[in-house]
Amino acid sequence: MSQTECQQLALGFAALDVSAGCCRADPLVAVECAGQSITGIQVYQAQKSLAAMLAAFAGLPALQRLLPDAAIPDSIGSLAALTFLNVTATGLGGPIPEAIGRLANLTSLYASHGCILAGNPLSGQLPQAIGGLGNLVSLNLSGTQIGGAVPQSFYSLTKLQTLDLTATQIGPFSDSIANLSSLSSLSFTAVGGQVPSGLSSLVALRSIKLQNGSLSTYPAPLEPLTRLQEVDISHNALTAFPAAIANYGNLSVLNLGFNSISGSIPTSLAGNTALSALILNNNQFSGAIPDIFGSLPLLTNLDVSNNKLVGALPPSMQAHKFTRLLINDNRGLYGQLPSLDGATCDASDTNVQPRSSADGFRCMLFGGFGRL
Repeated sequence: MSQTECQQLALGFAALDVSAGCCRADPLVAVECAGQSITGIQVYQAQKSLAAMLAAFAGLPALQRLLPDAAIPDSIGSLAALTFLNVTATGLGGPIPEAIGRLANLTSLYASHGCILAGNPLSGQLPQAIGGLGNLVSLNLSGTQIGGAVPQSFYSLTKLQTLDLTATQIGPFSDSIANLSSLSSLSFTAVGGQVPSGLSSLVALRSIKLQNGSLSTYPAPLEPLTRLQEVDISHNALTAFPAAIANYGNLSVLNLGFNSISGSIPTSLAGNTALSALILNNNQFSGAIPDIFGSLPLLTNLDVSNNKLVGALPPSMQAHKFTRLLINDNRGLYGQLPSLDGATCDASDTNVQPRSSADGFRCMLFGGFGRL
């Protein structure tokens, strides 16, 4: 790295060392280098404001990654070479500045509110200038207080592949979401229970998560997306099992937990032969668990806890290998558990019996048997 770059970087911190060909100021900052240039900076504790540091960083021609621990000032727009910006769980507050739109090379922006201890999350609305991030591939703003309408410029981010707006009030989306044709993973809360019809055009979509909303029916725009591999509509208000699930031949993960779905668990799930995780907990399912496990060789994670299921565990379940099996709080269930072989298990508040004392002990570690 050049002496000039070291001097510029030193402006942001109390002390710097030149060792192994790279500037370091542990534990205040970690620096990534490639050849003789600084390409990444992770700030843990700054001795000056981030705005002052950015004035120095702007002269680093190869800087691509910046992970600050301070507010985002307008001068962020001066980092023309930046491709990666991570401000997750840093205690940031306030809006994303319009200057973010000048980062034309940015491919990844992570600003989720990772935990409650992180302080005030980002707020305000998405800036109109976000449309300037034409190379953006991944955007995560989950858990922030950003909300309001989606600017029309957002729909010009045609390279976007991963979008996570879970637990925000951003929206509703317009049908222009169809322009985001590269999206393969989409997570958002359906503000006002609205899901745009333009979703039906996103044929590259493989994962859809619409958690923590007020959806009472399965969104019709998702029905044509038969190549979906993950569907998560948990923590909503669904009352019926979605018939469209039977058409998703590549579905690996289905999470419909924490809804109000009643009736029997459908036998049509036997046709979803790629299923590895089936999460149906905290609903109103009744009747017996269907005898479908012989058709689901990849299924290792089953959660049907906190329903109204009754009857004997089906024969195909006895021979199945699970890594996670939660059937607790279904008082009408009885029979014998499959061999657990190290699986996470809870069969409390059922009449189900362990296959062996070891399995009984293992299951009891996670809640135990309520009525042995």
